[in-house]
Amino acid sequence: MGFMWSWVFAAILSLGILPCMAPGAIHAGEVKVAVTSSFFDPMTLIAAEFQKVTGHRAVLNEGSTGELYAQILNGAPFDVYLSSDEMDAKGIEDDGFAVIGSRFTYAMGRLTLWSPRPGRIDDGAHMLRGGGFQSLAISNPRTNGYGHAAVQALKAMGVWPSIQERVVETDNSRQAFQLVASGKADLGLVPLGEVLDPDVKEKGSRWDVPDDLYSPIRQEAVLLLKGKENQAALDLMQFLRGTQARQIISNFGFGPPQ
Repeated sequence: MGFMWSWVFAAILSLGILPCMAPGAIHAGEVKVAVTSSFFDPMTLIAAEFQKVTGHRAVLNEGSTGELYAQILNGAPFDVYLSSDEMDAKGIEDDGFAVIGSRFTYAMGRLTLWSPRPGRIDDGAHMLRGGGFQSLAISNPRTNGYGHAAVQALKAMGVWPSIQERVVETDNSRQAFQLVASGKADLGLVPLGEVLDPDVKEKGSRWDVPDDLYSPIRQEAVLLLKGKENQAALDLMQFLRGTQARQIISNFGFGPPQ
């Protein structure tokens, strides 16, 4: 019986079947990723490509930056953290939960004023100054990079005092987008990536906020201490810098790292 299986295996090798498997697939591992809500959809596609190429499986855990930060500090078994801004990734590093020197920018976030209604938004600055809306959704500016950028932009345009009462805060960027998509808020200052998501069938209308109205949103990745000996985690950090990941990131409206 052993001889027969040896013969079958030799035959398979002669046909070149095994060499066609993803590199490292025989020793494939698993990496647990804490990923901010604003990057969950592109990361889902990146994880699928990552598994095709390396054989490793990336298990994604979505949440707001504040939620994920707290989970990491409380010992959650994550290997890699993909934050929505540089301050949170740096904070995790400074608090001693990440590998020093592993942090890098994987994408530049972009902010857009969005309505699911086509033709609703033309000149976003004019609309915000005119006040022709009941409510504006943003993510929490104290815990989320996009929310912080939204407040910065509104203040830079000089409209914050007049519309502050109409601003509705949510825990994360995904919730801000969903609030507008559901019609519970008129407008939203949300990540451009949410609007350009291929699954969003109604693109509506939008005004991309000029970059000079808010501080750069550097979304950073960092290798956590729990992942420093995990080859799958190390490979994912490298994969995020590669061409395939960069193309997906670009398709979702994120800018290249600066």
